[in-house]
Amino acid sequence: MELTQTRSGMRPPEWEFEPAIWPAVPELSRALRTTEGWALLAFLESPLGTLDGLNPREALGRGQRDRVMPLAAGEGN
Repeated sequence: MELTQTRSGMRPPEWEFEPAIWPAVPELSRALRTTEGWALLAFLESPLGTLDGLNPREALGRGQRDRVMPLAAGEGN
């Protein structure tokens, strides 16, 4: 995932380097129908009531991929 920004000093999110998240990113991109890094980041970091207040990144880290992917597909439609 690449985050675009015109000013300097941007750092990628730390979780971008967590191998547990890597396999989900292409699938999330397809489900959300975007390759825009900011859109993926917004989805991954937004707490959702349907995930008991967790954000999708936290849920993926807890092995709840089967709960996250349908939510991403709903956002992408």
